[in-house]
Amino acid sequence: MAGRITPQSGFSLVELMIVVAVLSILSLGAVLAIDLRDPRGSRDVAWLEQTFATARREAILTRREARFAISPTGVTRMAPGEGGWQPEGAESALDGLVTATAGYGALRDDLGRVIIALLPDGRTSAFDLRLEAGRQVWTCAADGWGALACDGES
Repeated sequence: MAGRITPQSGFSLVELMIVVAVLSILSLGAVLAIDLRDPRGSRDVAWLEQTFATARREAILTRREARFAISPTGVTRMAPGEGGWQPEGAESALDGLVTATAGYGALRDDLGRVIIALLPDGRTSAFDLRLEAGRQVWTCAADGWGALACDGES
């Protein structure tokens, strides 16, 4: 009689345990192969580096100072106006949390934001940034003469 189930058919407990062990090892390998860095923070860092470089070139080419205000949630471009520099447009929000430290030539405004100046001769305010997105942390620094340089840590 074909298809009849006997006490001898099926899998033994040892066979099931071996299959579970093999599947566990394969799933562990798959998890370790996945890049666990948060892509949101990578986009923020790329945007910050690009924005800083573009604004620096713009200040040199137009021979006009440019300024940015950096807050824990984003970056705001500043424009000269009556009574000093004023926010120009809305804040560009970042996915991660930004901590900025003012260095030589950088100021803090009444709201606690770090104000970065980009001068027509290519100099900038010196500042440090720390961007946290998920479990990934990036540190960025501008020494006042060169480009904004960022690198990530886990």
